[in-house]
Amino acid sequence: MKVSFRVLNTWQAAASQVFFSLGLSFGSLMAYSASNKFDNNFFKQMCIVVSCDCLTGVFAGFAVFATIGFLAKALNETVEKYAASSGPGLAFITYPEAISNMPASPFFAIIFFLMLLALGLGSQFALTDVPITSLVELFPRLKKKRPIAVVITCVISYLISITFTCPGGIYFFELLQEYSANTSMLVVGFFEVIVISYIYGFNRFMNDVEMMLRKRAAEYYLFLTWYISAPLLII
Repeated sequence: MKVSFRVLNTWQAAASQVFFSLGLSFGSLMAYSASNKFDNNFFKQMCIVVSCDCLTGVFAGFAVFATIGFLAKALNETVEKYAASSGPGLAFITYPEAISNMPASPFFAIIFFLMLLALGLGSQFALTDVPITSLVELFPRLKKKRPIAVVITCVISYLISITFTCPGGIYFFELLQEYSANTSMLVVGFFEVIVISYIYGFNRFMNDVEMMLRKRAAEYYLFLTWYISAPLLII
């Protein structure tokens, strides 16, 4: 299997995966960080989270492609046939098919789908908290009525999600994933970097960091990444 890095779709898919795995441009990181203490060492936490995410991605890559290789060998097929699958096709078709050909397949199937359930619930908690926190911050009176806001948000999300269970739901899912996730995340991330670095001002932002951490943590690194490389790479 050959991947051409000259194709823009490859770069877009790689960037979208980074945004997905780190939770960038979703608003969940800002919603959670609003509960931190003012002098919280966010720089240390950032380094830990990014390092763990990188190691997890490498480990997951070994696990996924090892499983795909096992399935291809068991069925006398080429690896390219299964390696091309991604997203729901990989999680609900290719991987379960590989597990069904393994020893003790019921046990591994239960573990696998419990993992998917846990990942889905964790992502849902994070994404649901974003609009609720935004409303509470925008209208402080709603702080005492937060449980009601949670119920209303969940009901509206449930009603919208019914669309994806229809016969043509997979097409709505692909449209939503392509235009409201993959593309929009890069656009939101680009403007976040522009607003912080150029409009709010990088020096002013570093002064805020110094006020919180009592030091200008990784100033030159952040300048090179946020001020120069990040906007260029996203474009």
